[in-house]
Amino acid sequence: MVTDIEAPLSEFVSALDLRDVTPSAVFHAKTLIVDAVGCALAGDLSEETPMVRRAASLTFGSGNSTVVGSRERASPGGATLINSYLITAMTVCDVYRPAHCHMTPLVVAPTMTVAEETGASGRDFLVAAIAGMELMARIALGLDYPAFRSRGWHSPGVIGPFGAAAAVGRIKSFDPATMLHALGLAATQSAGSYLSWGTPAVKFHQARGAVSGLLAAQMAEQGFVGGARPLTDEDGGVYNTHSNGGQPDLALEDLGTNWEMEQIAIRLWPGASPVQTMLTALFDLIESEGVDARQTESVEIGISSEDFKTHGGFSRPVGTFEALLSYAYLASIVLHDQRLWFDGVRAPRIHDDRLLEFGEQRVRLVEVADLPVNGCELTLRLTDGRELHRRVEQARGTAENPATRADIDKKFLLAAEPRLGDEAAAELLAILWDLERQDHLGILWSLLSTT
Repeated sequence: MVTDIEAPLSEFVSALDLRDVTPSAVFHAKTLIVDAVGCALAGDLSEETPMVRRAASLTFGSGNSTVVGSRERASPGGATLINSYLITAMTVCDVYRPAHCHMTPLVVAPTMTVAEETGASGRDFLVAAIAGMELMARIALGLDYPAFRSRGWHSPGVIGPFGAAAAVGRIKSFDPATMLHALGLAATQSAGSYLSWGTPAVKFHQARGAVSGLLAAQMAEQGFVGGARPLTDEDGGVYNTHSNGGQPDLALEDLGTNWEMEQIAIRLWPGASPVQTMLTALFDLIESEGVDARQTESVEIGISSEDFKTHGGFSRPVGTFEALLSYAYLASIVLHDQRLWFDGVRAPRIHDDRLLEFGEQRVRLVEVADLPVNGCELTLRLTDGRELHRRVEQARGTAENPATRADIDKKFLLAAEPRLGDEAAAELLAILWDLERQDHLGILWSLLSTT
């Protein structure tokens, strides 16, 4: 078994060049960046975002860094905190399903801040984002997630600081030794527990982790020293303290050849990660059978025991965040509206008794022993006596059931156009898809701060 994985990972991140990355991984990285920026432009719809903005101002003060979707300027720490929260705020950002870990809030937000500060090119930005996301996915791969989860940890808060530190270090051209110190300093800030589940604090794990990684890199740049084995040290390494020692070999397996970040999934609809399989099944039935709420006598949603434990308690959600976690409410809104976007998970819709009662009275969650985590077995019983079944183990947007470029563009424009207008949203989208050919990113920061 390999026990020293930190030095090879640091060397890999420090030396990464876009020419080393496969075209499919480059395309997926741009997909994730496009998606993250779109998510951020919708983040002000969240009930908690104003609180995060005020906290960032009080804690970090003012500065010159761009805040997405606003003319407001903030300090680097403040902008990173706000932008990271904006990406995750409406529960529609990416997820690395093997470790239930969101990547882009941790990586894209601090990369944006430092790219603007340093005058980096689009190519520099893209390479740094790939470095951070690949490192996070590699660390997660070696973690032994079931053992990690059994200890009550939430992966973005633990793994996220590493990805943020790696991305910032790469955009600042850290050598391997400095990068290793940055990762060591990230590890000392690795935290975030499931005791926060069901509250917006789980989204705070992403924002806080992004700031922790930024701080780790800034400290390492000043010569501050971190532990040399932040993952595998027997006395405090993340794999040992947060898991059972993990499987460190997996973190290095085919490194630089097989791009684990390609397993990071896109969520096409607002809603918690496990709910995406139900939404995939429902929209498939709507498209193929034309079903709606009037035709539906009952809905039975089979999910894994793990998903039942975390999502079984939101049959009548209170507020937007609980609505985004609720199988019952999301099934109700989809069957009534034949669509799902942000207007469906905010007031006044979340207070509509007709929707809430349908979810409570006609939708039933059941545990299915042979379903994998995040899987769904859906049964609709219709008023004409028919029963319709769908079993979905991989949601639309995963590597196994990928979204199309058209899907990604549609989602981005739905989020961006209300904030920026049609013309600016289309221009921003074109720049992001062409990121590696952007010598200067001034127009990007200008468009992101348009209101």
